[in-house]
Amino acid sequence: MMKKILVSSVVAGMLCVANAQTYAVVDGQKITDQDMSFFKQMVPGFDFARLNKDQKMEVINQLIERKLALLAAKKDNIQKNKEYKEALTSISNNLAIDFWVKAQREKFAQKAKVTEAEAKQFYDANQNRFIEQEADIRMIVVKTKEEAEAIIKDLKDKKGNALKEAFIKAANEKSIDPNVKQKQDGGNLGKIDRNQMLPQFVEAVFDLTPKSITLTPIQTQAGYHIIFLEDKTTPKTISFSEAKAGIENGLQNERINQMLVEEMKKMREKAKVKIEEIK
Repeated sequence: MMKKILVSSVVAGMLCVANAQTYAVVDGQKITDQDMSFFKQMVPGFDFARLNKDQKMEVINQLIERKLALLAAKKDNIQKNKEYKEALTSISNNLAIDFWVKAQREKFAQKAKVTEAEAKQFYDANQNRFIEQEADIRMIVVKTKEEAEAIIKDLKDKKGNALKEAFIKAANEKSIDPNVKQKQDGGNLGKIDRNQMLPQFVEAVFDLTPKSITLTPIQTQAGYHIIFLEDKTTPKTISFSEAKAGIENGLQNERINQMLVEEMKKMREKAKVKIEEIK
């Protein structure tokens, strides 16, 4: 059932709909497809036509409440409220920036287009990014390398379920991860895709055999990590034809973003900018 929504998103309903269907009338004010656009922005994939009768009535009743709130707001002259005016100015400014950025991106799109040869070159140079594989893991994180090495020393001679049980106990007692401390779940991270892992984890994790641990602490900004591998899937290489569209879009977006950075740099160089003293 759709979550109750009464008042939000002042930007909803920007586009007018010709010959819009009327769903209800509130004090002479029609509720049409233009009002329905509120849900299209709030709920991804919203399609009124696909709802059953009860769900449609729920949506219409929520739009009636929004219309009543809007009429009450106008009656109380909310538009003259200082905070309303400040918020409206802020929204207007943000929209102007968003539409300007959108226009620049569209302007740069053709210039930033990626050829098939460029996409293939990227694919060949980044083979590790195009492997589909998941690992079901547990993790212990501690502050120092010495602590991690001591835990590894205690665990490394254990095997199978004995190793798993000892790892869970060590995670619950020694891991500095707040979630582990709260949940006492033995450092369980569940299944993670290799492409979502930090680079320093990928090789260490996927070189493990199931029911084993990393014997060298892995350092990150959070501390020193020890991994226990529950299981892993068989790696599958994504073909270039499967990856091509994503590569082209990704590289094109990177180029457009860089062009935007350069455009902002030019604008700043031309502008008279004075930064006041910061105390």
